[in-house]
Amino acid sequence: MLVFFYSCSSGEAPKQEEVVEVDSVETNPKDSALLADIKTYHKHNSLKVVTGFHSPESVATDGTYYYVSNVGRELMPSEKDQDGFISRLDGEGNVLDLKWIENLDAPKGMAILNEMIYTADVDKLRGFEIATQKKVMELDFNRYGTSFLNDLTIVDDVTLLVSATDIGYVFKVDLRGKGAYEILEIYGDMTGVNGLHYDAPNNRLLMAGFGIEGEPVGAIMEALLDKEPTKQKQVGTYQGFLDGIQLIRNDRILFSDWRDFEKGGQLMIYDMKSKKTQAALPDIIKGPADFYYSDKTNMLWLPAMAENELIITRLELD
Repeated sequence: MLVFFYSCSSGEAPKQEEVVEVDSVETNPKDSALLADIKTYHKHNSLKVVTGFHSPESVATDGTYYYVSNVGRELMPSEKDQDGFISRLDGEGNVLDLKWIENLDAPKGMAILNEMIYTADVDKLRGFEIATQKKVMELDFNRYGTSFLNDLTIVDDVTLLVSATDIGYVFKVDLRGKGAYEILEIYGDMTGVNGLHYDAPNNRLLMAGFGIEGEPVGAIMEALLDKEPTKQKQVGTYQGFLDGIQLIRNDRILFSDWRDFEKGGQLMIYDMKSKKTQAALPDIIKGPADFYYSDKTNMLWLPAMAENELIITRLELD
């Protein structure tokens, strides 16, 4: 997303860690021991590339259908223009309803919980019944001055976390009753916080940073939520314009990096044991956003936001 955030922090950026480039389906066993098998993505050999979206940002599933949030015809993620919508697809990637829920502003991250679908929409968290598409909840975050609520992650049956990328906050949302929220107090520079992933077994929040002052210095961060005070610390030293993030099998972090707004970015993977980062999909993708990956099926659903496409392909990590 072509939005820049600013920080008052100073100091030199950490040195970039080793990044193993993958240029073809063949990998160098010396450099890429963390991935036993990578299936190269190309439009002609991915399982499916779905077109016709309007700046697709996020993918979520209820186990039967897949839902794609669309920011709108123009990639303007903070505009209240009511041209945003959520699409519904079947398990094969066929679009069943392009505008399944419409008249939103710029919906981004989504979460599905208790037969409800929630989405972060500019300065509001909106909740809809999946069965009826009826809006049953709306929380307004405008009093904090945000116009860029971004990603959602589920903590438990009544709690979500939502990132506000422009103001560097993560909010804790209580879904009971009419809903309520508070700032999740995390000490550290949270400027540009974008993607979220809650690691329940370790009560840990993983975060992807989008960068500061137009520079690709966003990093993977973590915060142990059972520690007082809760502090943010960087995981690895990789930097970029990071977006989606997901923990895989408790020892690898899959994340997307926009890298270059004109040339494109990549889906990356960080191995927490070897502390190496490499491309999970070698090809350049314009606007790789908030993806969905299934450990069970090895299927990846990745929005190419700047291309108005959804890439569906197999990504085998073992």
